[in-house]
Amino acid sequence: MNAERGFTLLELIVTVVVASILLTVAVPSFTTLIRSNRAASEANALLTMLTLARSEAIKRNAAVVLCRSTSGTACASGSGDWNSGVMVYVDQDGDGAYNNSDVIVQAAIPLSAVSSITFNAGSWLNFNPNGSTNKFGSFTITPANDTNYTRKVVLSPTGRPRICDPAKDATCT
Repeated sequence: MNAERGFTLLELIVTVVVASILLTVAVPSFTTLIRSNRAASEANALLTMLTLARSEAIKRNAAVVLCRSTSGTACASGSGDWNSGVMVYVDQDGDGAYNNSDVIVQAAIPLSAVSSITFNAGSWLNFNPNGSTNKFGSFTITPANDTNYTRKVVLSPTGRPRICDPAKDATCT
């Protein structure tokens, strides 16, 4: 018995056609999953920086500032997109501006390489020693200019941040 083993041309063609059909169905769903996860991941990264700033203010019993930064060693001036980076520092002298006497706690440069991150209350945020803030509002994270996957990180007057999905949560402002 000298039987040949392998696939026939017809079997290979049928396999390729079935695989093509499955990929045609799966790829758009996978793209949706990637965009949704990117928005959630970047919202979590921002939430982590906000929580760090708040906890440092409470721990050190001092004012802590989170600001937009492109270098990680100075705050960026003016309003704009926060995706270029953020910096958390302890405002030792209480003047609200970063200078040599202040201590940098952490910087994330860039915060996002593909999403737009905006804050509706300016380019910096101050946490008081009790963890509260005088500026409250929301950060909006929009991955690759696709508003279907927008997430918000909402900051309450008590300084507590939370993540919400504006498409699913009417209180997400």
